[in-house]
Amino acid sequence: MSIAKQCSEPSQRLLNQLWNELDGVHGRLKGLLSLAATNEPRLLDQALLRLPRFSERCYIPLPDQAGRRRLLELGRVRLGFGTLCKTRRMG
Repeated sequence: MSIAKQCSEPSQRLLNQLWNELDGVHGRLKGLLSLAATNEPRLLDQALLRLPRFSERCYIPLPDQAGRRRLLELGRVRLGFGTLCKTRRMG
């Protein structure tokens, strides 16, 4: 079942507006990159995925343990936690 069949009327209007905007941009702007992400691809409405709205899909798998540890380390440093957190245990 698509998300369009599950959502409320305001959500459906928002989706319709998004589709119209995507369709209106196609062909007018050369080199435009539209990027979208979801953690629930099975819920996407197939109308959103049809050409020319999104012509390619790229699957990015979940990070492995080393990747998770690196992401936590980057976040820890960025947020200024310094040595308060041990990312070895968290990853």
